[in-house]
Amino acid sequence: MEINKKKIIIIFCVTLFIIAAFFMGKIFIDEGVIVKEGGVTETKGSLKSNVEYNIYDTMHRMANTKIEAIDGQVWGEIEITPELCSELIEKVNQSNFDISEKQKLIEILTRWKNGDFSKCVDEHNYVWKKLGGTIGRAIRLKK
Repeated sequence: MEINKKKIIIIFCVTLFIIAAFFMGKIFIDEGVIVKEGGVTETKGSLKSNVEYNIYDTMHRMANTKIEAIDGQVWGEIEITPELCSELIEKVNQSNFDISEKQKLIEILTRWKNGDFSKCVDEHNYVWKKLGGTIGRAIRLKK
């Protein structure tokens, strides 16, 4: 009988956890608050949509492959490829960014597509700030 009580308690706790996680996720999504790895936070008021957020987030992770952070905290990396740069340029063009933001992001992505990472520290910090970054500011290119 003792084993059955333990099973019931475990099942109850797991069920409760799943229900709580569902409602917390719904609250965060409904309120537009997303907390990412490394202390990067996005709120409904700071970005126009998830499309824009995902563009910044992808570019941030791409830039992470080229930089060293002041505190050694680099969270998430995505390989920079010409194909991915082209895909992101298309998404930027279709996004709701204002024209000056579109131009800036396309300039960055075009440089990366052409293999030019000389400004990647500043470019990392630009998108990192757009994501509300507090941890992992870039200080130099990787050696």
